Amino acid sequence: MPDDRGHGFQRSAARIGAFASLSYAVDYSFQLVDIFWVARLGAGAPTAIAIASSALFLVLALNEVVGAGTVPLFAQAAGSGNRERTGHVILQALLFKLALGAVMALAFGAFMLWVAPLYDIDAAARSHLVAYGEVIWLSLLLVPAYSTMMTALRSLGGEADAARASVLALLLNMALNPVLIFGVGSWPGLGIVGAAWATVLAQVVATVMAARSLARNRFGARVFSVANLGWCPLLYRGIATIGLPLGGVMVLYNLEQATVTAIAVSFGTAVGDGFGIGARICGFLFMAVFGIAVGASVTVGQHVGAGMTDVVRRALPRFAGASTAAFGAVALPLAILGDELVWLFIQDAATVAAGGTYLRFMAAALCLLCAHHVFNAAFEGAGRNMPVLLASAAMYLGVELPAVLALAFLNALNPETLWAATTVTAAVGALLSALLFRHGGWLAEPLFTELQQGKTR
Repeated sequence: MPDDRGHGFQRSAARIGAFASLSYAVDYSFQLVDIFWVARLGAGAPTAIAIASSALFLVLALNEVVGAGTVPLFAQAAGSGNRERTGHVILQALLFKLALGAVMALAFGAFMLWVAPLYDIDAAARSHLVAYGEVIWLSLLLVPAYSTMMTALRSLGGEADAARASVLALLLNMALNPVLIFGVGSWPGLGIVGAAWATVLAQVVATVMAARSLARNRFGARVFSVANLGWCPLLYRGIATIGLPLGGVMVLYNLEQATVTAIAVSFGTAVGDGFGIGARICGFLFMAVFGIAVGASVTVGQHVGAGMTDVVRRALPRFAGASTAAFGAVALPLAILGDELVWLFIQDAATVAAGGTYLRFMAAALCLLCAHHVFNAAFEGAGRNMPVLLASAAMYLGVELPAVLALAFLNALNPETLWAATTVTAAVGALLSALLFRHGGWLAEPLFTELQQGKTR
């Protein structure tokens, strides 16, 4: 029986992770499609996309304050079988996210006004950055609601619906990008602004489809009900308690990415463009890491909600090993065919060489980050996220920051040493997360039970 439960854990995590990986990969494919066409606008355009993306993802770290709290609460509520309470939690989180989206849009506007002018880039890249930023901020109003509904669908067994919405949105994005960027017939197109509009319009479609799937109530939880409205301070506090540590993790991670971007673009347009393209390719593969981690996190939450923490303790390390090995096979082309992959986007020799070097380092870093995130899933699924924040702080503030500062002090900071520091940081993160999981800090009473015991509606 224990082995059967362990296999059941791995099958559930693999199934949810596969659908989540597909959804995340499709979602991020918007960025990959963008860079494929944007790179054809000429030098400086990929650099602009890299800077705008680093700012967007840094702002979206605020989304994780609520988003990280929804994963265990949705999963534990679904695992408990209380569908009425599940619908209530989902709608409350969705309303919370809508308000947060407005805050994130304002934060991105502040970045464009006061931070973007400080980047050391040429006039062409700066012009592209300003034009792209004037439209892409609209995504920040859509992503919070869209991501919440996708998480809800996965927790309720609607993984296929979530994946379907993502795939159809991607197809629309693929069709719109070349038309809106370069035009059709006598219409000249919008340039880099067209890429931003293609992303926003596709996200609108995905959001509407996810909302329709939840509104049909096929999964037993009535989400869009007047009965689910109201002021629920205990629930908000529970979401914040879970989400703030992981929100801190995402702030640290995306601040690190923004800093790396600023350093990379300072090495010149060729390195900046190569990094911009390489980062989009890595980001696409990294969505598989997120999907694997979501599969593990949701499954951990379901098992914790059902009181089966012993299964998690035995099965998660096996799942971490298997998933990291599987992801390694996917990441292998980055190490072998890095230059060739970048060449598909741009044919400038210096840019191709810079992007290929970045991808070769990142092939190893992504595998290490896969193990790191799967072990973190135990804490996320159980809603005990402070150890995850501490591990991230140790990675980025205790390892990578001192390494980069030391390299700069020794006049040894260049693209290769920067990527090497990033890879070493990922290795430390994987080791720390495995040790924290083994220590057992994720074991505690299910948070959904705690909220039920003290809830006031």
